[in-house]
Amino acid sequence: CTLRDARWLSSDVGFMSLLLESITDVLPILCLGLIWRLGDIRLWCQTTFAGALLMTLKGFVSWATVVPDAQGWKACKDRLGIDGLRYFREDRQVADMLADILLLEVRGFWFARSRRRLCADATFSGGTSLSVLFCTSLCEASIVLSSGTSQRGAEEADALLPAIAQCMRYLLVALTVGNLVVPVLEGAQRAEAVALGVVVAVAVCNSPVLALAVDAWCRSWPVEDAAAPGLADATPLSPTSTAALMGFARFTGEEDMEHNLVDLGKVLIPPPWSVGREYCYLRQHPLPEASAQKGVMQQLLAILRQSQEQLAKKEQKKIEMLKKEQADELVSAQRSDRFAEQRIQEALSDQQRMLNSRARRKRTQTLDFRQSGPSADGLLLASAMSVMKPSRSEGFL
Repeated sequence: CTLRDARWLSSDVGFMSLLLESITDVLPILCLGLIWRLGDIRLWCQTTFAGALLMTLKGFVSWATVVPDAQGWKACKDRLGIDGLRYFREDRQVADMLADILLLEVRGFWFARSRRRLCADATFSGGTSLSVLFCTSLCEASIVLSSGTSQRGAEEADALLPAIAQCMRYLLVALTVGNLVVPVLEGAQRAEAVALGVVVAVAVCNSPVLALAVDAWCRSWPVEDAAAPGLADATPLSPTSTAALMGFARFTGEEDMEHNLVDLGKVLIPPPWSVGREYCYLRQHPLPEASAQKGVMQQLLAILRQSQEQLAKKEQKKIEMLKKEQADELVSAQRSDRFAEQRIQEALSDQQRMLNSRARRKRTQTLDFRQSGPSADGLLLASAMSVMKPSRSEGFL
């Protein structure tokens, strides 16, 4: 038989589920209250930012992909009842639905687990992800508490704080495991949804992008302590620096051999892998290979810019030569047009002069002929008569 069919586990699982739900409901208040008491603005921002991202992702996934409940439709009908089914089958306004859901959640605190009225599930468990988030934040707060790096001052540190912090971490581990196992044993959630909720929560909480964003946000609101000794002479990673006061410094006793490096954020290493070091620091430190690659890329960029400048100069020269050739061709064409017009004008002038000369000669000949007209006629008549006279005398003979 399966674990869900084991009857002897039903009462114990129900009590454990109620106890874990009650503790989990108070967990965010305890987490944020302890962080506020420690005065760690970085941890506060990281917790709130991660919670906002998780809930935004949860809302989007719930809207985009809705999967059936782990107990099935029959159990859903039994859980809702006739009134619940009638309620969900009616058309209601969004504001009324939100008010009903809020009242149902509030009433659930007095009626134990009766507030569970959902028959659908999402890709990952939102409750599991939030539980892992606040447990991780409390674990980090316990590390800050045991190390004595709180902004409240070193005088508040106590010899029992490390032991209390260690016990707190054990309780958080037990609470996290219970929140993962009990819902699956009860059948309220699917095992894959719970596992995916853990993965998503750890990925968001320990995201380097989130750590860099939190660091940038915290540095925009610097926290300076006037009582900190030697603040002007402190190194960027020293416990008295501004980064240390915001929670970015290393713990007391760690060696800092690289004084010129500045931490841009830190990520908590999960407990199974945190052997000797609890944090992974993010630094703005270029590697030698990166520096060499940067030099090569700068040289290539300089060569590329020179090539672009040479190509631009060649293109400019080509454009200038083309413009010059076009201007020369235009001037030559204008000259040819003027020369052709001049030749045409000269030809027309010569033709006009020839016509005028011919006309003058004709007029001169006509005038000469008119002036010498009578004498010429008499001479012609006399010559004609002299020719005709001998022929007549010969005829008489």
